[in-house]
Amino acid sequence: DLKLPRQITSAWHSLLLTLLAVPSFKADLANAYCDTYRSVTAEYARGIGVLDQSSYSLSVQFLNRVTYVQDLVRERDLLGNLSRSLLETLSVAVKTLTDGAQPAFSSMRSLTFLSPYSTHQPISNGMDHAGGSNSSCMFYV
Repeated sequence: DLKLPRQITSAWHSLLLTLLAVPSFKADLANAYCDTYRSVTAEYARGIGVLDQSSYSLSVQFLNRVTYVQDLVRERDLLGNLSRSLLETLSVAVKTLTDGAQPAFSSMRSLTFLSPYSTHQPISNGMDHAGGSNSSCMFYV
């Protein structure tokens, strides 16, 4: 939906929200999200698409559920996809700045598309580390 008109995007998001009530659809959408994350993020890094109109904003519907996240980490390399996307996006930014062009994104807030979490809450992988704290596994976004 990166290049769709706002009216179509709005209707599409409404349909997706309705379908997300079906657990099997939610799991399939989570898998598709993870499988396409790097390519969609690369498009955003090049200035294509409007974050506020993206269906990626719906990711909070499954990324705030431990079971879905665990499955994505285990079966779809979620953390690898996120970290590779971050590196690729920063590489585009460095190349853009090195070439003297204006970056497609002009502030750190624009980089929030790198994060599927919109709640700014700590996300833990549930692993217990020395001292019984899992704080070293927390991601703040």
